[in-house]
Amino acid sequence: MSLNAPDPIDEPIQDVTESTPLLAKKATTPLPKLQLFIICLIRVVEPICFQVM
Repeated sequence: MSLNAPDPIDEPIQDVTESTPLLAKKATTPLPKLQLFIICLIRVVEPICFQVM
């Protein structure tokens, strides 16, 4: 932790209205579609392989 970090209390107050969001919006992260596809494929193929052997 830095000793020169500014205190949140010392920061200037922004213009806050009723429509100002209280929490900042987080960036959405994309789904790992390839990984999800591989997991679903394994779940389908595994019982088929077990039946054949």
